[in-house]
Order: sequence, then structure tokens, then C-alpha cells
Amino acid sequence: MSESALRWLLWQILLWGALPLWILAGFVDWLRHRHSRISLTSGTPEAAMHVVAYLLTAVPVLLGLYFEIDALVLVVMAGCVVVHLLLGWIDTGYTHPRRTIGAVEQAVHPFLELLPVFALAIVAALSADAWLTPEWTLRARAEPLPRAVLIGVTLALVPGLVLMTEELARCWRKWGHSPFPGNGE
Repeated sequence: MSESALRWLLWQILLWGALPLWILAGFVDWLRHRHSRISLTSGTPEAAMHVVAYLLTAVPVLLGLYFEIDALVLVVMAGCVVVHLLLGWIDTGYTHPRRTIGAVEQAVHPFLELLPVFALAIVAALSADAWLTPEWTLRARAEPLPRAVLIGVTLALVPGLVLMTEELARCWRKWGHSPFPGNGE
């Protein structure tokens, strides 16, 4: 397989494999949160962690779409992925004593945690030359990705943000202005 064919294949795996699986896993996770009624149990703190976790995965996606992938972008992407993993562990530690994390939700979490790592590994492999002469500047792509990819992937991120925001608003309404259960009910 030629290098260009391999690069094309890796981009296809990102766009049509990792990204849709991540979106689907996020949707299933959100459904499980609604089913377990987090607004009555772990509430606003858990929902806020979900918004932050979502942003920690959406930001690297957007960076990869719109900016040259240089050393700076790779470090920011890696930082977001590491913080996302740590936040996932904090989220589970906070949530576990407050509500049941069911089997489906437990099965979905590894996808939410590992797909960003997988995607980062592919992007890092595709951008390995960024370390030969590292640049530390944020600049728009010299050769933008196809418009359909930019618009499609950007729009694909919107429903997840809407769902995470809805979850946070639902919890906030239930708890009133206090971020702790039992106050404002």
C-alpha cells in the first residue's frame, strides 16, 4: 500500500469510524443519564463534568479540522485527551456513590475514553513530521480540508453540545442555584 493510500485510509477511519462511534457512544451515555435521572442524584456537578469532557474532545477535533497540525496543536490535543481521561475517572468517582452506573453505561464509557486516544494516535501518526522541525504557532491550514468534511464534522459536533447543555440545564433547574443535591428542590 502506498503512503498516500495509507494516509487516505487513516483519515477515513477517523471520519467514518472513530468520530461516528464517539458520537453514538455519547448519545447512548446521555440516554442512560436521563434514564438514571442524574438531576435527582449526582446532578449539576456530574452534568458540568460532562460538558467539560465533551469540550475536551471537541476542541482537538476542531483544531485538527481547521489548523495546521504542528507541535503546538499536537501538544494541545494530547493535553485535552489526557485531561479528558482524568476527568472521566473523577466523574466516575464522584458519581458512583450517588447513583447506579448501569451495565450499558459502563459498557459505553470505554468507547468515550479510548476513542479520543485512538484518534489522537492516528493524527499523531499522520503528523509525525511535525516533530522533525517543531513549530509552536497556531495557524490555519494552508490547504484546507474539503468543505464537505469541514461543514459535516463541525455540524456533527453540534448535537452532542446541545445534549450536554440540556443535561446541565435540566440539573441546574432541578437543583436551583445551588450545585449540591437537596438544595433548591
